[in-house]
Amino acid sequence: MPVTVSGKATDALSKIAKIQIHVRDEYGPAAGVDLPPVSVGAQPSPYTFSVTIQLTASRKGSDKDGRRYDVSARAQDSAGNWGAWSASKSVTAHDQSGK
Repeated sequence: MPVTVSGKATDALSKIAKIQIHVRDEYGPAAGVDLPPVSVGAQPSPYTFSVTIQLTASRKGSDKDGRRYDVSARAQDSAGNWGAWSASKSVTAHDQSGK
């Protein structure tokens, strides 16, 4: 299922060069996975971004509240400095196959 992650990256001294998304799947490794950074060129700050990622919409049969993903983002400036990860937001995927 496609999920769009949107936000605003800011840097007082430099332009925005990359955006990176981190996903933690409740069924996956505890540390989660860093997706490859997406190059956005050298965008002026503040830079509003929107990245669509694919998440699996299936769930385990015993998981009645759906599959939970925690998603966060960070940006890199044109000097190569990464910002801190944003606060994570939760996405719940429900299997609709029983309908």
